[in-house]
Amino acid sequence: MRAIARENPLLQGIIDRVDFNATTHGQRDLDDDRLSNLIEAISTKRLGLDDVEADIIGKSYEYLIRK
Repeated sequence: MRAIARENPLLQGIIDRVDFNATTHGQRDLDDDRLSNLIEAISTKRLGLDDVEADIIGKSYEYLIRK
């Protein structure tokens, strides 16, 4: 995500804010299995421009930040 944000300045501070390797008390906050399950769940959805409204990923990301 950080590499994508570096190449796309408009995304800096938006998609690169989450550290998927963050730790609390020496233990990762989001373990590999949970992250993998999230990726697998998202990958089952059709997210092409013909399948969803414009900026669905951005809206979803903002929703998750609020929660």
